[in-house]
Amino acid sequence: MQGVRVGLFDDHPAVGLALLRTFEERGATLRFHARTREELMRHLEAPLPDVLVLDVVADDVIGIELFRTIGNAHPTLPIIAYTSLGSPILVENLLRSGVRGYVSKTEDIDALCAAVKKVAQGRLHLPPEYAFLNGQSQAKEAAALSEREIEVLRLIAREQTSKEIAERLSLSVNTVENHRQHIFTKLNVRNLAGLIVEGFRHGYLTSS
Repeated sequence: MQGVRVGLFDDHPAVGLALLRTFEERGATLRFHARTREELMRHLEAPLPDVLVLDVVADDVIGIELFRTIGNAHPTLPIIAYTSLGSPILVENLLRSGVRGYVSKTEDIDALCAAVKKVAQGRLHLPPEYAFLNGQSQAKEAAALSEREIEVLRLIAREQTSKEIAERLSLSVNTVENHRQHIFTKLNVRNLAGLIVEGFRHGYLTSS
């Protein structure tokens, strides 16, 4: 990690403090620790870090939308997803958004340091259980939700009816019902409770 400049987005101050100390011990630099989306975007207007470490869930961030936004704006910036969430669908979506590494917060700090070093060298970092994806988006557990299905899912989670969702998204009720059925099928759930649980697990919903 010697000389690697790291940017961090995580809304927990303790995480930033722990990583600051660890990176410094290993010769790397924590260039910034942003706790809000606005703060992160402001940091990215300056010279970019060598590697950006992003949490998937924060107070003002919904799922992987931020990864796509940054990936589109800075396609050469290597990004590592650092999160407590985990599933083949989530990792597949992260890879599609341009992420170069995934590390679970359940792992020790050495795992993140290894990922930073590897990604800084231009390589992909995935834990063994997700190695089969290999950057090729081959997850077989289920098809990923489309952008429209994610919109519908979030409105369902807010207990809106199909009619209310149709009016909000300027769709027909029949179209909303079709989206609803596809969501339930893709996430392999039978009811609203299961939908909420899987929505969080795959990173489509947040706790905010």
